[in-house]
Amino acid sequence: MSTPARINPDTTAALLVAVLATSGLVGISFVLSFAGLSALAPWVAVEPHLAWLLPLFIDGAILVYTYSALAARARHESAARPWTWVALWTAVSSAANGAHALEYGTHDTTVALVVGVALAALIPVGSLLGTHEIADRMIARPTTPDALDVEYAQLCDHHEAGRDTFGIPAGLLCTTTPVGLGRLATARQASHPALPDGTPHGTPTEPAAGHDDTPTASPRRRRLTTRQRNRIHTLARDGMSVRGIADKVGVSASTVSRHLTQQED
Repeated sequence: MSTPARINPDTTAALLVAVLATSGLVGISFVLSFAGLSALAPWVAVEPHLAWLLPLFIDGAILVYTYSALAARARHESAARPWTWVALWTAVSSAANGAHALEYGTHDTTVALVVGVALAALIPVGSLLGTHEIADRMIARPTTPDALDVEYAQLCDHHEAGRDTFGIPAGLLCTTTPVGLGRLATARQASHPALPDGTPHGTPTEPAAGHDDTPTASPRRRRLTTRQRNRIHTLARDGMSVRGIADKVGVSASTVSRHLTQQED
């Protein structure tokens, strides 16, 4: 019994056809939307010779924020905000095109008035959102972790070595950096209650007589290879957290923190 031939979607030819077909569909959609949105220029009190800018402003934003969302995902950053703006401008484009069709069929000037005012008000908002987004993608993140991030990484390693940290399971403490840091701050506050004299939480104090506060021996430090060091710097420049870098490189989080701190010094 022969097996019917099937298209392999991973071949160059199949990918090329998919890209060309998708690009054609996007192009057709843009042209049709361009025509509808250009006709709305009088509603927004835009001069006829500038009418072509209105569809570029609205539909162009969809392309820009889609790229920003993909860039954020590639950097292991949250893409929730750019995807939100993609949804916003898609809704604006759809509503504006629908309003144009409604006004064309009914000749209801109220529709033109309401939609025109809304679009005019969105123009400076679009400038604000776009400026914020491009600044967030262009400005590099600091490569040196702050003190709390370093302490968080060290506590995670403390956990991984089989030791107890404030009675919190490793699965709860050593997760993503924002969540882990929040839980770490709570744990620190609980472990360092305020003193009667008003000393802040976590302030070092003199050990009580007869108590040995000598710290336990730290795990043996692991040497980084040249490839690992380069990888750490690349991921740090991309804004990845200490914990994320450690997972990618395959070393402990405190090793990453210590290396970045030493390089900064």
